[in-house]
Amino acid sequence: MELSRFLKLVYKRLGFIVLGTLLVTGITYWLSASSPPVFEASATLFVEQPVDPRGDPYGALAASQQSARSYVLLVTQPSVMEDVIKELGLKMSTSQLAGKVRAAQVQNSQLVQVIAEDSNPALTQALANKTAEVFARQIAKTSQTKFEEAKGDLDRQIASLEKEIDKNQAALAALGDPPDTRNRDLPAFARIERSRLESNLLRAQTLYTILVKSAEDFRLAAARYGNPITVSARADLPRFPVRPNVPLTTLLGFLAGLGASILMAGAIEYLEDSVDTPEEIERLTRAPILADIGVLPESKDGGYRLIALDTKAQAAEGFRGLRTNVEFSMGERPRYALLITSSVPSEGKTFVACNLAIVMAQAGKSVILTDCDLRHPGTHKAFGISREVGLTTVLMGKATLLDALRPTEVQGLRLLPSGPLPPNPSEILSSDSMRKTLAALKEAADVVILDSPPVLPVTDPSVLASLADGILLVVDVTSAKRATLTHTCEDLTKVNGHMTGVVVNKIAPQGGYGYYGRYRYYYRYYYRYSNSSDGHRDQHQRRGIFANTLGRLFSSRRRGTRSR
Repeated sequence: MELSRFLKLVYKRLGFIVLGTLLVTGITYWLSASSPPVFEASATLFVEQPVDPRGDPYGALAASQQSARSYVLLVTQPSVMEDVIKELGLKMSTSQLAGKVRAAQVQNSQLVQVIAEDSNPALTQALANKTAEVFARQIAKTSQTKFEEAKGDLDRQIASLEKEIDKNQAALAALGDPPDTRNRDLPAFARIERSRLESNLLRAQTLYTILVKSAEDFRLAAARYGNPITVSARADLPRFPVRPNVPLTTLLGFLAGLGASILMAGAIEYLEDSVDTPEEIERLTRAPILADIGVLPESKDGGYRLIALDTKAQAAEGFRGLRTNVEFSMGERPRYALLITSSVPSEGKTFVACNLAIVMAQAGKSVILTDCDLRHPGTHKAFGISREVGLTTVLMGKATLLDALRPTEVQGLRLLPSGPLPPNPSEILSSDSMRKTLAALKEAADVVILDSPPVLPVTDPSVLASLADGILLVVDVTSAKRATLTHTCEDLTKVNGHMTGVVVNKIAPQGGYGYYGRYRYYYRYYYRYSNSSDGHRDQHQRRGIFANTLGRLFSSRRRGTRSR
C-alpha cells in the first residue's frame, strides 16, 4: 500500500483505530494490573563425572554436559515432587508442583538451574532450594546404589579367586616337594598334574592381584565421585516480581491493539463499497474530475439553489472552474450538447445542470437548459417557471420549439421545461422527433445542457448519451459506491457515450486528505479575497483562480488520457 493511501486510511478510520487501540490497551492494562505478582527464585546444581587419569578430560566434560541435559528432564519427575511436598508440608499434587518448578541447563556448561515461581516469595525460595536438594540426594542415592552393586560383584569375584588359590595350593602340597623335573624316572602323570596346578595358581594369583587393585580404585572413586551432582548455589529470597511487568505488557498491548485496529480498518475499507478518494473516482469512471462542489445549506423553501447567481459565492467559483474545464474538454466545437446525469437519485445533477447553465450564460454563451427528466423534473422549480408547455409538447407536435422555450432572469439562458409527464419516457426520448429537436436546439444556442434522469434506475440516460456530445457525471461523495459507478460507466459506454468528466458534489469544507483537503484549501484561498474592496486585487484574485483551474485541468486531462 502506498504511503498516501495508508495515511488516508488512517485519517478516515482514525476514530475506529483510536477506539480499538484504547480498548485493547485498557484491557491489557487491567488484566496485567489485576494479576497476582509472580516471584522467581533459582538454585544451581553442578554436574561432575569421574575423570580417568589415563583418559581424555574433554570427554569427561562432554559427558558431564550430556548428563546435565538429561537431568533437566528428571528434575520434575513425580518421585522428586513427592519428596518436596512431603518435606515442605505442601497441600498440592505433584502435577501442581511441577507447574511451579522447571529446570534449565546453562548453555555449554555443567550447570543446571532449578527455577521456581509462585506468588509467595518465601515459598518460591523454599521450592527452588528443596527441589535442588531432593534431586541431588536422589541422584546421589542412585549413584551410591550402583557403586555398592559394582563393589559387591568385585568382592564376590575376589572371594572366588581366593578359594581357587587355596585349592590349587592344597593340591600342590598333596603332591609333596617338587621333584627334579629332569628325573626321567618320575611318572608322566605326576609331572603333568603339577604343571597344570602351578599354571592355574599363577593365573588365579595374577587375576586376584588385578581385582584387588580394581577394588581399591573403585573404593577411592566411590568416595570421591559417589555424588555426581551437588548444589553449588542456593536460591535467594526474591524481592521483586518477574510478572506481571505492567508497563511492558501495557506497551505490547498498545502496539498489538494499534496493529490489529489498522488491519481491521484496512479489512473494513476493502470490504466497504464506498468511494473515498478522487483518484478512485477517476479510476472507476475513467474520466477526469472537472470540479469539486461543496456542501451547501438547504434553501428555505426546500427548492434547488441557484448559487451561481451570487458571483462572489464560494461554490459559484467552483462552477466557473467547471465551465472552463468543460469548454477546454469540448475543444473547438462551436456548438455542443452536454448531458448531465448521475448514477442514482439525489446526487445533485439538477443542481449542477442549473448552475452550470447560469455560469455559461454569464460568460456570454447562448445556453438552453433542457429538462429531459420526464419522470421527476426539477429545473422549472429552480427558476420558478411553469412546465405546462415543454419538451414533451414539442415532441408530440402540440407546440413549436420557439413557443416552449422560456427566458430566465439570467441573460443568455433559456429553459426548455419537461412539459407534461408522459407514460412512456424512454420511447419518447429515443424517437426521431427527439433527434430533430436536439439538432434544432443546437442550432438555436451555443450550448445545450440536458438534465436527464439517473442512469441506473431507468434507460433514459443511455438513450440521451448516444445523442449528446459529452457527458458530465455528478457523484455525491457522501454516498457514492464503487459498484454503482462501475455499472453506470458500463451502461454509458455500451451506447458509445463520451464521458467528458466528473463533478464531485457535497464535499465537506474540512481538513483531511483527498478532495476534502483540496476543498478546504480553495475555501481559504477564495475567502481571503472575496471580501476585498480593492477591485484591482480582486481582479488578480480571479486571474489566480483561473490559472489554478487551468493547471488542475491539464493535470486532469493527462490522468484521463492515461485512464482511457
